[in-house]
Amino acid sequence: MAVARVDVWLESCYYFHIMQDKKQNIFSRIWAYLRRESQWFRPGLGYKRWLILVLMGTTLLGMGLTMFVLHFYRTAPETWWLPALSYLSLRFLDRPIRVIIFGGLGVIMIILGIWRSNRSLLKPFVPPGKSVIDALDTFRRRDRGPELLF
Repeated sequence: MAVARVDVWLESCYYFHIMQDKKQNIFSRIWAYLRRESQWFRPGLGYKRWLILVLMGTTLLGMGLTMFVLHFYRTAPETWWLPALSYLSLRFLDRPIRVIIFGGLGVIMIILGIWRSNRSLLKPFVPPGKSVIDALDTFRRRDRGPELLF
């Protein structure tokens, strides 16, 4: 004998508090991730200057490549690759939208590339169970010597 459940359509309401906890867990995980990664900008780690140097170098490289491509784009006769270049540069969109698209993609690619390459290079030197930032902080403190308070 099968028993029919009358309140099947209300079943999602029974688990509403669990769904709210999952949403809070997602936001709290994102917040914890941002707090953990922002530790790279603490004073005394010696990381910020190299990050700024990489960003300046990337900007100059991008400007140089842009000038190079723009020179060929403006001086080249009508060839087969000029319409392809026009299409790949999303010329059919407004300029601010193109700046946002290409700039956003560039920033994401730079951050992801630097982050993952740093992780892969530092992985052999970080003790198990310790984060990279903690190992760097310990190393920098050892390099400066003990902190003396008078």
